[in-house]
Amino acid sequence: MAYNLRNDIKEIATQFLGEEKLGQVVLAPDVPQTISIVSGSIKAPAVDYFHSDGEGTYVTYDAIQYLQKEYQGNTYLFAVNIATSAVTARFCNLPGTSTSAQVLFENNRSVSVTNTGCSRSLTDDFAVNAVHVYRLANPNASPSLTPTPPTCSRASSGDFNCDNLINESDLNTLLSKWMTNEKDITGDGKVDESDLNKLLSNWKTN
Repeated sequence: MAYNLRNDIKEIATQFLGEEKLGQVVLAPDVPQTISIVSGSIKAPAVDYFHSDGEGTYVTYDAIQYLQKEYQGNTYLFAVNIATSAVTARFCNLPGTSTSAQVLFENNRSVSVTNTGCSRSLTDDFAVNAVHVYRLANPNASPSLTPTPPTCSRASSGDFNCDNLINESDLNTLLSKWMTNEKDITGDGKVDESDLNKLLSNWKTN
């Protein structure tokens, strides 16, 4: 199958701007994580890194690279296998009380959270270059402090935050609802190019 950069960019944009709001998640504070490799390579192949003086240094990285975040009461774990072979990895000491983690963008797949190998762990397989994004809901989390977006009569022109100026903030809001029926400016039942054009026609107006 031919590589399609346009589709890949669209998929990434959908994941980061869509319902999961991963673009906001990755800006949240980091949470330390402990990883153990159950099977497969512990390290990725060494990389020859050249300094500005021409001298080279071989650098090795862990096979599984990860990013763990807390956002609005949920724990998100991003993980990728950079080794040249498949790896089974275990992530330990996961916060919260959830007994499973949803694997986002993988057809509703979930992974159990158990005490196998370490306290509150999940174990999963990673093919070469595989990326998994896990979400663990915390039912005991405090209510989100995110304010409810205001509504005003100017929302129909694209001023979603009612600050009397249509700018980058409103554009981000529109893109986050792309192909849904929320923030539908034109009233045709979905957010698409026609809504984007209307917002841009009112750009920087009050």
